[in-house]
Amino acid sequence: MNCELFIASRLRLEGSDKGRSPSLIIALVAMSLALVVMILAIVVTTGFKRAIEGKIYHLEPHVAISDANLTINGDSALLVTAEVRRVLDGLPNVAAAAGWLEKPVMLKTGDDFEVLQLRGLDTADIASYIGPYLLADGDTVPCAATSWLLVAADTTHVLISRVTATKLGLKVGDRVMAYFVGERIKARRLTIGGIFDTQFDSFDRNIIVADGELLRRALDIPDGLATRVAVTLNDPANESTPYEVYAALSSHLAGDRQFEVMPVAAAQGSFFAWLSMLDMNVAVIIVLMLIVSGFTLISSLLMIVLRRIPVIGLLKALGATNRSVRLTFILLTHKLILLAMLIGNGAGIALALVQQHWHIVKLDPTAYYMSSVPIAIDVRALLLLNLGYLIVSALTLIIPSLIISTIKPSTTMRFE
Repeated sequence: MNCELFIASRLRLEGSDKGRSPSLIIALVAMSLALVVMILAIVVTTGFKRAIEGKIYHLEPHVAISDANLTINGDSALLVTAEVRRVLDGLPNVAAAAGWLEKPVMLKTGDDFEVLQLRGLDTADIASYIGPYLLADGDTVPCAATSWLLVAADTTHVLISRVTATKLGLKVGDRVMAYFVGERIKARRLTIGGIFDTQFDSFDRNIIVADGELLRRALDIPDGLATRVAVTLNDPANESTPYEVYAALSSHLAGDRQFEVMPVAAAQGSFFAWLSMLDMNVAVIIVLMLIVSGFTLISSLLMIVLRRIPVIGLLKALGATNRSVRLTFILLTHKLILLAMLIGNGAGIALALVQQHWHIVKLDPTAYYMSSVPIAIDVRALLLLNLGYLIVSALTLIIPSLIISTIKPSTTMRFE
């Protein structure tokens, strides 16, 4: 242990006072609160990003493939799902590819109607796709059971959102007329098989889900064809994969066909832009809190120095250099920094865990796409925050510690 660290470890922050100095207590509280704010900003923002990205990656294709050619009625030409899947099998980042049938449909009740996009999936995929968002009572309770699932023998059931159910006054088990537009308008009487609530407004207001066989029968679409192929990636954030998909399709399915390859980041660009803005907000909060902590530290160091002027004079009289004395008091002030970090981390992580488990702070789902403030504790991010806080705090003390160089032993030995 060097001399400066030894002396700093033996000195008390309060000087000769028996109790805690009110000024140091205020400094400790201010620094701890600043760290709590930074921790909450990080865990909340990380929670928001993971929650929103998770919903987008779950509800929308990571990469959507469609035929850019148009048919006479203006719809996209149909793709052969097996043909596209064979082309994508060799790509390393591609996990799966499934054919989706998507067509507009009008649901009409006695006195109201709603035009929506019907998304037809394979029966086996419906449970994993919309099951996590299904409401057991059709109103508020998430459904754990899968008894609502469509079966191959009955393709008259559809799953609608709570928003759509409220608009049309529908509940589970109700019958509703549906009108499909193809070469000619076809009508079908459908049954509401379940109600879901993704809290993702753009999805809930526009999409209903059903077995793809419903669209095939209603619009005479042969098996194995899809309006678009939904590609699931191992790493959805990989920006090079859509280009690889397009290149593979262009080289293996040559001809006069033109493919449109749409990555989810482009299809949902507004959401990803919003999420990137959250990072900027966190950066601003951290900078502001570091400034607050910096000024608090400077004032704390000056208070500690004023309380220890006789000690400074004694150290200099014994031959200590200005640099050595400055380092001693910087290390002494680090006691306050470490105590503030201990309290701040404890309080910040405790608040985050309480919100994570009990969801105390609620949100408006129509505005924030979730019912409570999400929390995601990223240990690596918190460690980097604490390391950065410690480094910035140490650098902040260097310049104000220069005041020690102006203190002369000849005058300080008489200071009371």
